[in-house]
Amino acid sequence: MPTNKTVITVIISTLASCAALCVFAICYLSYKSIQIPPELNTLTGGLIGALTGMLVKTSPTEGTKAPDSGGNGGSTPVTIVNPPSDPVPTIET
Repeated sequence: MPTNKTVITVIISTLASCAALCVFAICYLSYKSIQIPPELNTLTGGLIGALTGMLVKTSPTEGTKAPDSGGNGGSTPVTIVNPPSDPVPTIET
């Protein structure tokens, strides 16, 4: 059964590289005595928070199989409650 481990790895790697790039940019701007834009601070905090949340709460899980219900292709039988001769009553207000 396939797992979601690959997806988790790609997302974690992307978040980690973006967060590292933002932290490096903040360090470089601080070194050059350039004012750090508030948007960069917000982005960096969000990326680090998202990375922390992913690392704390995420674990690989097994994929689920679709139920095999014989020859109908896995579809669920449908019961028509109101046939066209007796439509659903509506009241206009």
